[in-house]
Amino acid sequence: MKKINIDIKTNGGIKTIEACLPNVNSRLAVHLTSRHRSEKKKGWTVTHIASGIAVNRKMRTKADALRLARAFANLPEWDLIGEDGDPSKFPVSIKRAILAFVENIKYGRPIVRF
Repeated sequence: MKKINIDIKTNGGIKTIEACLPNVNSRLAVHLTSRHRSEKKKGWTVTHIASGIAVNRKMRTKADALRLARAFANLPEWDLIGEDGDPSKFPVSIKRAILAFVENIKYGRPIVRF
């Protein structure tokens, strides 16, 4: 698995972190969730590389985050968000599919892809 440095958007501004690519042409990366120091529980985040916007910040394990990233990493629709990070351009149907996928992982349901 290839490691890269990506810029993510945080409440404090832009931050550069190390992340993993689920595959070579991925538009998404996986990294440890950047949290406030007072929060003890760590998680994993899937981030859109070009914009630095988190797709999901609540994955319990790296394996779960990689499953999510692999499932949606190569969709051409990610290019609609662009580097300016305008998620309003992203299709609602794919947003819903991502949320359903995350819920299925969270509750151990079978993953079905159409």
